[in-house]
Amino acid sequence: MDKSKAMSVNDFGKFVIEFTYNRNQFLTVWGTNYAMDSEDEFLVAKDQRIIKFKDIQSVQTYLNQSGSHISFDEENMREWGQLIPTNYEPERLDFDLLLQFLTDADAQHLDISERSEMRALLSAINIIEDYYFQMNWRDSIKAMNSQEVNSLKGLVRSAFMWRIAEEDLKAIVQEFKSTVDLKILKNQLNQIMNTFINYCG
Repeated sequence: MDKSKAMSVNDFGKFVIEFTYNRNQFLTVWGTNYAMDSEDEFLVAKDQRIIKFKDIQSVQTYLNQSGSHISFDEENMREWGQLIPTNYEPERLDFDLLLQFLTDADAQHLDISERSEMRALLSAINIIEDYYFQMNWRDSIKAMNSQEVNSLKGLVRSAFMWRIAEEDLKAIVQEFKSTVDLKILKNQLNQIMNTFINYCG
């Protein structure tokens, strides 16, 4: 990291993420490990479980407490912790919303026109995959790269992350619907999110 200039909270590649699950909210710390290989990681306890926080003040207290366990990029993490303002707005991922979105869909339907939900699904998949790589869980990584999940990633990136012609969008959507077993996909996504939550806190 370039520290030749005054640093702000946005310069460290570290973020607080608020997860909603089972109508409860909790915060986690996630970001880039500049001390090693610049991979993205979660702040985890010594038992490798993701550390949960109840509010921003708890995050600040933990990061600024001498002797607290910092699992990666400790120097930058502690410096970042000193700069987190009390009105810091975390990134948000609502697993309740995503799981309900999947539950509401019948066995042969997934409303891929709901762009906000589809983007959120991709964000959830990507950030969970970061944790699996961090833990080097090969079986879990393999599950994250099933044919169905990879097809979903490709669909969201092609259809909703970049602007494409309407006819091209229709062709992408049609190919997705004709090649992906939506029942299998929804079951995989449910399992991926629930497994991840079980390793939080």
